[in-house]
Amino acid sequence: MTHQLKRDVIARGGGGAAATKARHEAAYLLRQLLRLSLSEIAKAVGVTHPSTIAYAVGKIAQKRRVDEALDQRLAALAAAFTS
Repeated sequence: MTHQLKRDVIARGGGGAAATKARHEAAYLLRQLLRLSLSEIAKAVGVTHPSTIAYAVGKIAQKRRVDEALDQRLAALAAAFTS
């Protein structure tokens, strides 16, 4: 499943559960692939505090270990960005 959300909904905050999930996954990928700081990621995804990003990245890392579909989706996105 991919997120069918407009970029501005993800970047400005709000947007409900689907937008929150997309922000968390985007934050995880930004941290893993680009090694951006928590502050840089917070600014990019419209979050006010870097600790929120730390929580989101940790949450996705935990879920990725037990959710094969999520793991595969994030691996495919990472591969698309790195190829």
